[in-house]
Amino acid sequence: IRLGVVGIDETPETNRLCIRQQGNMLQLTGTEAFTDLQLFDIHGRLLAHHKLQTANSQQIKAPQQPGVYMVKLISTTQIRTQKVMIH
Repeated sequence: IRLGVVGIDETPETNRLCIRQQGNMLQLTGTEAFTDLQLFDIHGRLLAHHKLQTANSQQIKAPQQPGVYMVKLISTTQIRTQKVMIH
């Protein structure tokens, strides 16, 4: 009997993703694998859609109202959602 490892492999891109607020901008790093970004409010309403460049680091305009938002990053092979708090 042979036993192997069963599971879901995580790609390096998902491990390096970081989103943080810098003033009135959101700084994104580790996004080179993603092509689209969608920004949602806490109620699930789509607030913005951005086409991303193939760069490791990018900036987008942060929402003006403080609160909790969801950032959805989309690539050809994965979708990643991350919660962001705006102060």
